[in-house]
This record gives sequence, structure tokens and C-alpha cells, in this order.
Amino acid sequence: MEKKEINDPGWRAGGDFDWKETEKCRIWKRQWRYQSLERPFEIFLPFEIKPATWPDIEIVCVPKGQFRRETNRYEVELVVDAGCAQQIECSILGEHVIWDAVSNMLTVGEEEPVFLEHHDGVILIHMYLDEKEFKVRLGKESFCGKRTREWKETQESEERIFVAARSGLAGSFEGCGNGCLICLTVYGLRASTYSKEVEAEIERRLPVGKGMDRGGEMVYQSANYCIRENRLSDRAYGKPDAYVFDAYTICSPPRVTEEFEWRHTPMGDMTRILNHESVWRGKPQTRFPEITTGIPSIDAAYHVALDVLTDACSSKFALPGEEGMWSAGAFQGKGMGFGVWRRDTMQIFLRGGVLWEPEVSRKTLQYIMKSGKDNAVDGIAAPVISCWEYYLATHDVETVRGMWPHIQEQMREAESYFDMERGLMRAAYNSANDAFADTEADGYALSTEIYFMEAYRAAAKFAELFAATKEKTQSEAVQSGEMQSKGRHSHAVSFDAIPYEKRYRTLLRTIREQYWNPEYQYYTSGPVGSRGFLEGTWESCGQEAAILERFGVAAKTQKKQILKVLEKKILTEYGIPLMPGHREKSHVTHAAWPVYYTGYAQCAGENGNRPLLMKLIAQQIRSSVFQKTFYEVLDTDTGRNWRWPGQTWHAMGYISMLLYGVLGLKLEERGISFKPCIPKELRGIRVENLRYCQMTLAVYTRETSGHSEMLLDDAPCEWIPWELEGEHAVVLNYQL
Repeated sequence: MEKKEINDPGWRAGGDFDWKETEKCRIWKRQWRYQSLERPFEIFLPFEIKPATWPDIEIVCVPKGQFRRETNRYEVELVVDAGCAQQIECSILGEHVIWDAVSNMLTVGEEEPVFLEHHDGVILIHMYLDEKEFKVRLGKESFCGKRTREWKETQESEERIFVAARSGLAGSFEGCGNGCLICLTVYGLRASTYSKEVEAEIERRLPVGKGMDRGGEMVYQSANYCIRENRLSDRAYGKPDAYVFDAYTICSPPRVTEEFEWRHTPMGDMTRILNHESVWRGKPQTRFPEITTGIPSIDAAYHVALDVLTDACSSKFALPGEEGMWSAGAFQGKGMGFGVWRRDTMQIFLRGGVLWEPEVSRKTLQYIMKSGKDNAVDGIAAPVISCWEYYLATHDVETVRGMWPHIQEQMREAESYFDMERGLMRAAYNSANDAFADTEADGYALSTEIYFMEAYRAAAKFAELFAATKEKTQSEAVQSGEMQSKGRHSHAVSFDAIPYEKRYRTLLRTIREQYWNPEYQYYTSGPVGSRGFLEGTWESCGQEAAILERFGVAAKTQKKQILKVLEKKILTEYGIPLMPGHREKSHVTHAAWPVYYTGYAQCAGENGNRPLLMKLIAQQIRSSVFQKTFYEVLDTDTGRNWRWPGQTWHAMGYISMLLYGVLGLKLEERGISFKPCIPKELRGIRVENLRYCQMTLAVYTRETSGHSEMLLDDAPCEWIPWELEGEHAVVLNYQL
């Protein structure tokens, strides 16, 4: 039998893929562990999933005709402890495989035997199979052969994997056991090309002339990926390239490995795929504002985000009793969404979610004030901050006034976490991390301190607001003679802002004094005296909160220094790792979460750093277009996504970079304003149907050689007052 070197490019499964690229082609994974071979082990591959008790799913066997995830390419890795067996006999998807323990020879189908060494009785068989050929990896070498399907007369043989240990040597000790299947892993592999139908649509929708690139003009390029107007190429995601016909159509096959069982970690890890198609066809979403640039790849990323938001407030993915609210994500699929989370709601609101869907936001806010999933200590602060963000975007006093007793209740609970001696909140977990305590922060994680600080500020603001409106209402009632005796003598609701204001001031001062590290030139994960401060531990979630304009923690000079460190030491080609100082990998360490990009994009815009701003935006265009959704985790080292799809806060995180970074939106009690910083790649960006309070804005941008200014209905202005009603046009004149 001919033996080939591993790097020989001549072998392709079906002439379609190189085994070196197969990891990029894995679209689903099944695994079985530690099965005794006292009796033969057998599984039939066709399967489907269905909802089980939340958050689990159930895997069920189905007839081949119902196997929606069937592929014609598979990768199988089999690890067996042969024990005292003479032979390990297998049928792997129709291919007969035998390993002889005496000679250490492996026979696959009708090919000549090859030597496969065991390690203390343990063997590894690693195969790739398609409809015509197979390939077996043996350490640094490999061999291939034609598929025989020895038992082809029984169709079931092509759908099953069978492993048995055979004994029978004279003098063998049967009592020593007949071995164990340590691990069997099966991957379904996608093709590295599109189907003929999709290829034909690409050629028809993106015709190319002589000397032209089918992908159109270059938008952004890095060392390992390239974004053009109509095509994205990427070494990490592999072939085929993604094609974008228009703002609503993307060609890209699944790019993650779907899993159906929880990983063997304490983190609750699993990766799911909800859209298995190679072509995503979105629909116009008139319920949301429309952001357009005229560049298909950028506009398509925005509409992928809208697709996620549509599912997030759809009854299809809602848990019982949570219909019409912001679900945290699509999670396991229809009827198995993530549910409404306090922390996620706060982040959605901070990134502009109320402007995008005020009514859904109102219902969600009312819900989390009394309920909602609360996975960390910042869940106490989350409803209060969410309430303030809702008020800033709507000025709906009646709704937030009805929540005042709940706000007071949340703040009473917050008081139990305040450390009088340290002037800080006891917070062992940073806001992005509900998996393990941040030991380097010494029990006082930066981001959670800032969120509690903001909750106290919001509570103080509400107390002032409600006290003022109460006085105004009583004064008007007295003047009109309508104030009834019952009203004059009823129990007064306390609107004392002073305690909240004092606590807010204490936290702000302590954070500024104890977390800013002059040696490292950024805010560290823990305060003075902690390991985080001494070692300069960077916490991306907390750093983002420190520079977020709304919270007002970092000074202008500090923001500039933080951006310098970000670009030089933290930011990778693919994203901003949440906790870059950790050696271990998890969904909260070497992982980029775009929900925490807002502050960095906003800060880059404020400082006129267009290259950084465009890089941050391009990273999310890359991921969302290739994946056709927003995954929870992007590995900042490899550039590959995993874990949960349809993450609502990440979709709003991407939108917020355009809103707060590029357009420079600011929300204050007095109104709304824009101060844009527009990269040259985003010339012509505009927003329509932007709802703010009782008005609807159309925002246009115009490059000028004169001075930058904001025009409201053709008149220069600094702020758009919140009391305005009706439809209005805003023009942002800017210098590039």
C-alpha cells in the first residue's frame, strides 16, 4: 500500500479538502466516553435534538431520512484501551477496521495492514472518510485508500459505529477484562466550496469584469483577514470566502463546531448553531432604526444584528411569562432562549437598546425590577442603572416613578455590600465574569465597583427628580384648589437624594484614588494593595466602564493613556480579551465580548483615533458576517467563535460602536447630541427612524472643509431638547 507524507497535498476527501484544514470544516461533534468493551459498543449516527428541561436538550435517534445534519464527510477519532483483547474490531461508518494486538498491525477495508503502535495497550485510530475515500493518520504519517463498504448490503452499516474486543489466545487471562472504549469522537465536516446552486447565484449576483475583483473595493485588511465590499476572506475561518450580495444576503457556511452535550468543564460550555444554511436572507426590520453606509458588507453586519434583536424580543425564543421582552440570547433554539437577565438587560440599555425598541425595553425593565435571572452581585445595581438609561431615552416619568419603591429596595440591599472601612463594595466577581472569583482583585473587582457607583448616582438623580415633580404637582394642585384633604395627610414617600449622592461620591473618589495605577497607566482590576494592582492586571470590562463617558470615572488624559496601552499591549488582531492576564482559556479570559467595546469605540472617537475605531468595528463585521449571528465568545488568539449564538447584548454592542463611537451620540437629561468621528471607510453613514422621547430623527453626515457642526432642521444647535416632538432632520457636518 502506498504511504504518503502528511504534508502531501495530493490527497483530498472527495477532491475537496486538505486534512490540515479539517478543523475549520467541523460543523458538529458527538462524543462518547468510557464504555466497557465486555460487550460490543454500538451507536447509530442519525440523530436529532429536542427541548428538554431548561437549559438542557435531548438527543434522540432518528431514521436516516430525518437526519438534518447529515454530511458526506466525517472525521472519527477512536481511543481504545485494548486490555487483554487479541483484536479490536470496528465498523466505522461502513468501513471495516481491525487492529491486531499481537502484531500491532492495523487493517482498514481491503488495504494492506500497517503498523500501529500501542501505548501500554492504548491505541488511537484517527480517520477521515467521504463517499469515495478514507484517510488514516498515524502520528506524523498517513495513508489513504478507496472506500470498500464491505457490508454495503445493509444500509445501517453506513450509519453506525461498532467497536468490539475479541479474545481467544491460549493462556490469556480472561479475568483481566476485555478493554474499554476511552473516547469516541465523531465530527461532521462541511465542504470547503459552495454547492453548485450557491456558486451560480454568486456568479449571477456578483458579475465580474476583466481585471476586477468579485469582492469589490477593499474596506479593511489585516494580516489574516480581509473585508471587501462584497467578499470576506479569512485564514482562521478557512474556505470558502463569505460573499455579501446586499445588506440582506450573506453566503457563508457554518463556521463553528456544534455540540450537543455539555463540555467537561465547570463553566457550562457548549457551542450551538441555529442557522445551518449556507445563505442568510434577512428581511427589512421597520421596527428598528436603520443605519446605512452603502457598503454591503458593513450594512449586512448591521442587519445581522437586527436579526438577533428581532429574535431576542420574539415569542419564538421567549421563556414562559417573558414574551415581548429582551431575551439575553437564542441559546438552545426556539422555546429554549436564554431568558431575561438583569445584567444583560443593563448592558443592552447602556448600549442603546431603549432607543432601538422602547416598548420592549419598558416591559423588560418592569420585569427585572421584580424578577429576572441574577447571576452575580452586580444584579443588584443592574435594575437601577437600567431604569436611568430608560428614563434618559424616553423621559417616561410615570413608568420610572412607579419603580421608586423597587429602586429603594435594591439600594438597601446594595448597602449590605458596602465596606465602610475600604469605601468600596464587596465584589469578588467582575461584571463580565460569573464563573470564578477574581482573586487578584482581593474581593473588590473594578467593573462591579463602577456599576454600583453608577447605581447610587442614578438613585440620587431619581430622588431629586421625583421630589421636584412632587413639589410641582402639589403646587399646581394648591393653585387649582383641587388638593384633597386625603392627599394632604397621606403617608409621604421619601425622596431623599443625599445618602445616595454621598455614597456615589465616596465610590467615585475611592475608585479614582485606588484603582488608577500610575506605573501601568490604566485602572487595574483590584485596588491599591491587591495583587491586581501590584501586577497591573487588566480587566477589560472594568477598563471599559472607567472610560465610558456616561460614568465619568477616567480623566481625559487617562483615557488617552488607556487607549495607548490597549493598542500596544492588549488588543489582538481579532479582539479585546476580557482578562488577558490569565494563562487558562475560558469564555471569560482570552475571549472578546463586543458588548464591552462601546467605551473603547467612544473613547477612540472622542480622541479622533479613526484607525482604532475602524479596527474595532471591522473585527465585529468579520465575525458577524462569517457567522451570520453574534456568538457569545470569540477566541482572541485564534480568531474563532464558540459557545452561544444570537447574543442580544453583543448585537447591541456592535450597534453602539456606530452610535456612540462613529456618530458620537450623547444622552443627557437635557437632551441628545452628536459629535461624530467618521473613518473614511464609513463616509456617508446615516441613521433613519431613530426614536428619542416623542420625536423621530433622521441623522445624516456630510464631510466639509469648513467647521464641524450639528444642524437641526437646517439650524445650528449644540443639543436637541428632549421636549421636541415629531419628525426632524439632523445633519452632522464634519472634517475628516
